[in-house]
Amino acid sequence: MKKSRKERNNELRIIAQNYGGNRRDPIINKNEVDAFLSDFGKSGALDEQPAAKVKKTIILVPGTDNIAIVFDKNAEDHYVNVEFPEDHAKKAPFYKEYLGKDYKMRVTCHIPELDTTLHTRCFACRLDKDGNFESLELNDIDKFMHYFPEY
Repeated sequence: MKKSRKERNNELRIIAQNYGGNRRDPIINKNEVDAFLSDFGKSGALDEQPAAKVKKTIILVPGTDNIAIVFDKNAEDHYVNVEFPEDHAKKAPFYKEYLGKDYKMRVTCHIPELDTTLHTRCFACRLDKDGNFESLELNDIDKFMHYFPEY
């Protein structure tokens, strides 16, 4: 079925981390960014999570004025301060004993120039002159992809 102009204008082409893997290229609805960041909406029930719980945060990619990394600050803080410490307490001994390595935080984005590391779902997109999200263009990838680990 062909999409209407309004539906196409509402599409946001992004590169996402921690979305069924890393460096994925979904097309999401501009009106559902909070649901995408919070990982709600998988069942189609976007209203399960109040929007107030998502604190959408934007980081400009160094050397650009219109490429952004977007993430949920609340989810990031929860992972770093609650989820990971709880997981670490349970899993670190197993990792050390049976795998011979340390149990470490996942990294979804690392921008050394800004001394910034993210551990939760995030995505890259363009910003228009008013700061609204816009779809990425092909030549944008080289500007940010090196900040997104593949694993």
